[in-house]
Amino acid sequence: MYDLDPITLAQLPGVEVVAWHDLFVDFDRDSAVRYRETLEEACDTDGIGRCVWLAIHDDLHGVAGRYSLQLSFTTSTLWANSALSSRYPSSNQRGTLRMSAQNQARPTIAEIDGRALAANFKELARVAGPEVGVLPVVKSDAYGHGFALVGRFLREAGADRFGVATTQEGLDLRAVGVAGPIVVLGGVYPAEYERVVEARLAPVVWEAETAVALAAIAREAGRVVPLHVKVDTGMSRLGAAPADAPELIETLRGLDGVTTEGLLTHFCNAESVEGVETQQQLGKFTELVRVLEARDLRPPLVHAANSAATLSTPAAHFDSVRPGLALYGVYPSTAMRARADLRPAMRFVSGIVAIRSVPSGTGVGYGATFVTERPSRIATVPVGYADGYPRRLSNRGQMIVRAQRAPIAGRVCMDHTMIDVTDVPAASVGDQVELWGDVLPIDEVATLAETISYELLVRVGARVPRLAI
Repeated sequence: MYDLDPITLAQLPGVEVVAWHDLFVDFDRDSAVRYRETLEEACDTDGIGRCVWLAIHDDLHGVAGRYSLQLSFTTSTLWANSALSSRYPSSNQRGTLRMSAQNQARPTIAEIDGRALAANFKELARVAGPEVGVLPVVKSDAYGHGFALVGRFLREAGADRFGVATTQEGLDLRAVGVAGPIVVLGGVYPAEYERVVEARLAPVVWEAETAVALAAIAREAGRVVPLHVKVDTGMSRLGAAPADAPELIETLRGLDGVTTEGLLTHFCNAESVEGVETQQQLGKFTELVRVLEARDLRPPLVHAANSAATLSTPAAHFDSVRPGLALYGVYPSTAMRARADLRPAMRFVSGIVAIRSVPSGTGVGYGATFVTERPSRIATVPVGYADGYPRRLSNRGQMIVRAQRAPIAGRVCMDHTMIDVTDVPAASVGDQVELWGDVLPIDEVATLAETISYELLVRVGARVPRLAI
C-alpha cells in the first residue's frame, strides 16, 4: 500500500490514477467499520484495482466518537464503468468520485509504515526464539499508530493475540475486526464485566472477587472467560503478592465459567533490565513459576518480558514476550540498538503553508519570545500542541525541511509552529516538513522535549490522520 499524492502515483509504472477521495461521512464506529469492509470487498471484486489506503479516523469535525472514512485507490479501469460507482455514487455529473489532490488537505499526518510493523514483529519473534510467542501490546490506540491499521498489519504478519490496557480498547479492537484473544492488561471494572464476557476478552485479575463476578456472568451466558493472573514482584502498582498467587490460582480453578490461561508480572524498569530491581523481580517471578509447576498450578501462558527484556534477557521470555515500544521500531535505550534490527513505524510530517521575509529585530509568535537577529525567512507549519507536538520544543526544537534542520522560532502554538528557514534558501510553500521520523529520530525529539518517546507517540492527536504507507 502507498500513501502518495495522485501526481506521484501517476508516475509509477502501469498506474493510472482515476480517483483520490476522502469520504468525510458522519459515522459511528460500527457503521464506519462495516462501510470500510464493504468498500474493501468491492475493491477486490469489482475490478477497480488496488486500494492505496483505507482508514478510519476518529473525532470527525471535532465531535468525539464520530468517525470519517478515507479511501484512496489506483486503477486502470474507469470508476464510472465499475459496479462500485452505482453502489456508491457521488454527487458530480459523471457519477464518479470527486478527485482531490492530497496536497489540498491539511498536510499534518502520521505516516504508518505497515511493512516496518510487520518486520519488527517478525524480528522480535526471531529474538524471542521459535518456542516463544509474541503478545504485541497495542494499548493507547497502538501507541498512537492507530488500532485499525496496526491490527491489520500485525494479523497479516502472524500475530494471533493482542494486549491492551482497558476494556474499551479491547472493544475497539473487536470493532475493527480483531477476532483473536485480547488480554486486558490493566484489569477490568464491575460496570464492564458483561461487555468483557460478551466480547470474549481475557482480563487480568489479581484478586478472587473479580473472577467470581465474571464467572457468574459467564455461566449465565454459557461462556468461559480466560483469566490472566498478575503478580506484583516489585512494581508496587497492581498484582497479587507472589506468596498469595498459588492460593488465588487454586481458588480460580474451582470456579465454573472462568479458566486461568495466563500468569504475568511487569518490570519496573522499561528502559533496561540490567538493574538490581529487575533482577530481583525476575528472581521472584521465576521462583513462583517453579512453585506453581511443583503444585500442578502453572497456567499455560506465562509472560513477563517487556521490550527491554525481550531484547536482552532470554530468562524472562517464558512462554511469550510482551513487547510494546520495540514493536513500533523505537528502542527502549540506545544500548539495545545492536540487539535487533528495528524500523520506526511512524513518521510525523506536516508542510509549509506560508513563508514571510522579515527584517532583523522582528518578534515571532506569542509573546515574541523569538526575535530575529538578521533578515530572516520564517515559515509557518500547521502543527501545534493540539496535535500532540510538544510546547516544550518552543525555541529549542527543530524540524527537517529539504533534508536540512530548521530551528523552531518562538512558541509552539495550539495549531501552528513557526520555523526559521533562512539557512534553507530553497524552502518554499508546499514543502514537506518532518517532525520526527526518517531523518530526525523520535528519541532526539523526546530528549529536547524533556519527555520519553512513549509519550510523544501516544500524544499524537486524534485530528491527525494515520495513513498507511
